[in-house]
Formats: sequence, C-alpha cells, structure tokens
Amino acid sequence: MAKKRMQMAQKSWKIEEIFPRFVNAQMAKGVSDKTVLTYNRHFRSLGYHLDMTMTFDELTKEALDSMLVSLRRSGVSPNTISSYARVFRTFLKWCRAEG
Repeated sequence: MAKKRMQMAQKSWKIEEIFPRFVNAQMAKGVSDKTVLTYNRHFRSLGYHLDMTMTFDELTKEALDSMLVSLRRSGVSPNTISSYARVFRTFLKWCRAEG
C-alpha cells in the first residue's frame, strides 16, 4: 500500500522551517499572544514525539500515527493530545492553503 504524503510546492521544506512562518501569519491575522504561546509550546512538545526536521515529503500518516502512539505511551493525557492534534492540524491546513 502506497504511503500518503503531504507535499508543498517545489522545494521540500522542513516542518521546523515553516512553523515560524505559520506563527507570523497567525499573528498578522490578529490571534492573541496567548494563542501564539500555545502554538509554540505545543510545537516544542510535539518535537519530542515527531521529527520536526523531516520534510513535508517525508511526513506520512504513519508518522503522525506514531506520534500519537508515542504521546499516549509517555502518559500525556487524552485532552492534551487532542489539543496538540488541533494545533498541528491547524498548522497543516495553513500549509496546504499556502501551497
């Protein structure tokens, strides 16, 4: 079975390279400082469970599933995992919209 990959136009961007651009775009939209702080904290926490140096070409559903399993095994509460997933999903949707 072929792995689904999330791609961005042309260059193979690393997740960690694009996240600051996402935060800047959100700040330009007028999100609160507390929201920006939450984005940064969640991203840093997810970095322990997902290799943020991977490119979007390398990001697969399997990698995201492994991240969720790693979070559960490390004892992170289900509500916190949901919060992390929402922020990461928002980031990925923004990436898709930006191309």
